Amino acid sequence: MSGISTHPIQPVLDIVAKKFSDVDFAPFPLMPRDDLSQQQMCLRVPADWLVAVMTFLRFDPGCLFEQLVDLTCVDYLEYPDATDRYGVTYGLLSLTKEHRLWVKCFANDPEPEVPSVTCIWKGAD
Repeated sequence: MSGISTHPIQPVLDIVAKKFSDVDFAPFPLMPRDDLSQQQMCLRVPADWLVAVMTFLRFDPGCLFEQLVDLTCVDYLEYPDATDRYGVTYGLLSLTKEHRLWVKCFANDPEPEVPSVTCIWKGAD
């Protein structure tokens, strides 16, 4: 997961990449900014890895994302160049480490489902 080596959350991205070396998280800036300290990062997580990755992000001492601050879904049906139909986005916050991370998980028809993370953050219900 290299490419944004000077970003403040890079150590978290490195920890996740090492733990889940079989997953290509394809990290990207949520909204590119000149000031890297203000740029929020996003990871793409396959649905079959979602619970394991989110559990790790919540409890690993290097991550400690105690709060799920946002949970939303977008229907990409009319988006040009979209390769997936639905995108579920999780906004995570670590008060302890003072960082944020966005996680996206995609689902497609005919059964667009992603696993629940209510076992990690009750507010996801």
